[in-house]
Amino acid sequence: MQGTEQPIEDLIRNIEVDPLGDVGRSLSDAAPFESAGPESLSFLTNHRLIDADSPSKAGAIVTTREIANKLETAEYAGVILIADQPREKFFEILSRLCPPRPRAEIGISKAAWIHPSVEIGEGTNIYPGASVAEHVVIGPGCDIHPGVRIGPNCRIGANTCVHPNAVLYGDVSLGERVIVHANAVLGADGFGYEFKNGGHQRLPHGGSLRVEEDVEIGACTAIDRAMIGETIIGAGTKIDNLVQVAHNCRIGRHNLLAGQTGIAGTVTTGDYVVCAGGAGISDHTTVGDRAIIASRSAVHKNVPAGETWGGYPAQPVDDAKRQVMAQKRVPEMRDQIKELQAQVAQLQAALRQDDGSAAA
Repeated sequence: MQGTEQPIEDLIRNIEVDPLGDVGRSLSDAAPFESAGPESLSFLTNHRLIDADSPSKAGAIVTTREIANKLETAEYAGVILIADQPREKFFEILSRLCPPRPRAEIGISKAAWIHPSVEIGEGTNIYPGASVAEHVVIGPGCDIHPGVRIGPNCRIGANTCVHPNAVLYGDVSLGERVIVHANAVLGADGFGYEFKNGGHQRLPHGGSLRVEEDVEIGACTAIDRAMIGETIIGAGTKIDNLVQVAHNCRIGRHNLLAGQTGIAGTVTTGDYVVCAGGAGISDHTTVGDRAIIASRSAVHKNVPAGETWGGYPAQPVDDAKRQVMAQKRVPEMRDQIKELQAQVAQLQAALRQDDGSAAA
């Protein structure tokens, strides 16, 4: 990540870090610990990455005091920036070294198609190739990037950004400061069919989708409108790329949904729920506040608040671990069972022989 060349002493001014080394040297970029160069800022919380035979070439490393001692032992020659919360301090310094690009102010492009009924707030950018249908309201300070399609009756809150080629079907509402990444599809019909007359008949979806403030939606994610009523994504929720949220779901506030999570219809999650990558949740289930669903788990029944569940089917994680450990012993147990069966057969044969001798 390329930045502007600055002395370390300027980068860390008023940031709570304890420097070891020459803070007069300059940095110009940021890079991972393994590939950082002499002008790079890096970050380290895993001491196992330290190689005494090949010390890091990073110009400066933000880390803990314990790891700082290991770096000194490994003869690291750069500047060590010690912090109680190294990750947090790294990003503070990074924001000075590589500040975000200033927001463009292009206004409303003549190459965008905008229906005459659309209301657009002050300072909003609408890029070439965007398409905005009738009766849409877009708040101030928004960015609607090239190729975006916004359907009828949508509402977009202030300072929201919709990245290229994302699609908002009709009746989608986005709160303030929402970020929608490229190729996301919001408000499509859900997967609702009824088997009738020998075929699957599509059920109408007349509901809507409401995304509350400070939500971020990853690239190629799909969130369906409700069949009736609303699909809701709660405030502060962060959704990764390639996530599916089906019709009539109610996702709580400040959830984290990692990539390839699939949530079936009419699921309700509480606040601060975490779904790790590839988790699946069956329809009409409820996941309580602050519950965690482990990666690749399949949830088929309600998950109580505060619990961590995993496995297939999902169950409390300690139970799932015991089940996995038992499965690992199955080959050994199979051999033991065969051996026991042979012993039982021998004992039965001996008993029959004894019974025959007694009868004679």
